[in-house]
Amino acid sequence: GNSPPPPLTTATAKHFVAYSLDRSPPRLEFDPKIDEGWLRSYYLPAFKSVVDAGVSSIMCSYNGVNGYPMCASPMIQSVLRGEWGFKGYVASDSGALSFFLPQYHNFSQTGEEAAAAGLNAGVDLNSGSTYISHLNTSLAMGLVNQSSIDKAAARLFKSRISLGMFDPRERLGPLAHLGEEHLATPEHLALALELAIESQVLLRNDGVLPLDPKKKLAVVGPNANSTGVLMGNYYGCSAAGTTADLDPRCNVTTPLAGLATYVEAHSGPSPTYARGVDVESNSTTGIAAAVAAAKEADVVVAVLGLTNCMLPGGAVHRPNCESEGHDREDLGLPGEQEELLKALRETGKPVVVVLVQGGPVAPSPAALLGANATLVAWYGGSKAGTALAHVLFGHSPSGRLPVSIPQSVTDLPPDTAMNLDAAPHGRTYRFFNATPAFSFGFGASYTKFVYRHPAVRSTVGRRGEYIACVELRNDGHVPASEIVQIYGVVTGTREMFVPKVQLVAFKRVHTMKPGEERIICIPFGEEALQNFDAKQRKMKLMPMTLYIGGRGPHLQGAFVGGVGVPQEPLAVPLPLAVEVFV
Repeated sequence: GNSPPPPLTTATAKHFVAYSLDRSPPRLEFDPKIDEGWLRSYYLPAFKSVVDAGVSSIMCSYNGVNGYPMCASPMIQSVLRGEWGFKGYVASDSGALSFFLPQYHNFSQTGEEAAAAGLNAGVDLNSGSTYISHLNTSLAMGLVNQSSIDKAAARLFKSRISLGMFDPRERLGPLAHLGEEHLATPEHLALALELAIESQVLLRNDGVLPLDPKKKLAVVGPNANSTGVLMGNYYGCSAAGTTADLDPRCNVTTPLAGLATYVEAHSGPSPTYARGVDVESNSTTGIAAAVAAAKEADVVVAVLGLTNCMLPGGAVHRPNCESEGHDREDLGLPGEQEELLKALRETGKPVVVVLVQGGPVAPSPAALLGANATLVAWYGGSKAGTALAHVLFGHSPSGRLPVSIPQSVTDLPPDTAMNLDAAPHGRTYRFFNATPAFSFGFGASYTKFVYRHPAVRSTVGRRGEYIACVELRNDGHVPASEIVQIYGVVTGTREMFVPKVQLVAFKRVHTMKPGEERIICIPFGEEALQNFDAKQRKMKLMPMTLYIGGRGPHLQGAFVGGVGVPQEPLAVPLPLAVEVFV
């Protein structure tokens, strides 16, 4: 008939649930006791949202919760399928069922018992060998029944059918002709550049940014001219190579290359380059060359940060690199990067710090306050260098921090503490009661956005649905995008499980010209407002004040300052009666 071709892919949400610890040991056998209040209010809602959005599969995690490995947890049937009505398939993380055995979770004594525990809990697809090696024997032993196997197979084949795997070629449309020429197309690369630009977060700027391409740059630092670090740990490239630097055919643009190309296109002087130090090395022999380059330049761009442990050829876990199966031991800049930065500042030249990282990095106060600007560029992917050049030379940054950056690792609870109010200061921006370096949701820009006339109303005829609107004006001198954020603060006495602040909704507002005004409206549902009532043991709506703006009402950080900092958000009470929005 005229039915559309099948989708290119389906999505899997992972890892279900409360999978916050990654170091090995104990991640494969970690089994914390977590109160239902924390599960309902923090760990489960993200999975509920993707189930509501129609996600095709859920992956259960290595860890246990309350005595059950998650791939044998009753929550798969009771919560995921029962309460939420999930109809897709459940997949295990790689090898997760084999970790039921005595040397890990000690939940199952044999492979046959492990296979049965996974299938009976509702795991349809085993990534690993447990089902292949043991499920037939489990069936013969009566540990599972044929109907459970049939149900699992039906869910898996339903997904494969939806992808057109059994369709005639003529029904597949564009899918029938996919080849290497459809990889890294101009459209793909344009999207990679857009994402890399939009994700960058400006932490501080004394006015040195944006840069003038006619000025002489010194580009220094261990991540200034490295391709491998820009792709993180998991990436695809048909010519990945075997070292920290990827094969040139991968077309990864480094910060140095991106800046050099930009200034050349604007008839500026070519930047000079010096590595200075390695990310984790204790050697300082290269600092002299970096200082020499800085003295000959007008502005220094220091590209610092982290690196990944899992370089092609195998994982090497070091204290402060990043990878799966590994948690960093410190939040500071590894190696001698602080010494490099100190030497660069002592030249008297303006210094712009660019942090290439995945998790948060907390440079020392001297590093943050001594730099003229600090920008988080993350692992920017194949177009990282080009995106960095766009932002440093004038494209106003609009990213916001997806995590808070503590001042020190000593401010954080132990990584085995799963309660969000754990000592010494709580976990995440929702409960953290110390002063962070920079808080969740923060990000500066090159312009000034002004918010006015906020209003929130219930949506007529739709119980539990709301809409918030605000007048937004670009009051600066450059075009810019903005992230409008809505936070909620429960009024009155705050009980256990209730955060001091919570993100309710947000919306990216694409480029607004100087002087342009828009009315921005954001819908959201009651679930985003609910919190767990410790006495009634359920999620419920509580009296709340909403805050609308380019940041949250919580403390933004000890080192927030300079130009382009978002204004204080505007408060508006949450209406509990249905009203018509005008």
